[in-house]
Amino acid sequence: KQKLLAEQEVSKIAENLWILRFNWLFGFPEKCGKVNANIIWNVTRAVLKGENMKVPSNEYRGMTYVYDLLENFNKIF
Repeated sequence: KQKLLAEQEVSKIAENLWILRFNWLFGFPEKCGKVNANIIWNVTRAVLKGENMKVPSNEYRGMTYVYDLLENFNKIF
């Protein structure tokens, strides 16, 4: 709700507006860098530790590698 409200407020003052929402972005840890939780990293960590994971079976989304998005961002516009 907050994202939608913010988008509506921005659309009142912006003449040309494109709103893109990217979800399910993932990346891999950089050398000595901080790792934020993401589905790929969570699965990798669980496999390496031999742990089970609970995941929803009713969600169908496309996952996007964050660097693929960055490399092609200019093509969107």
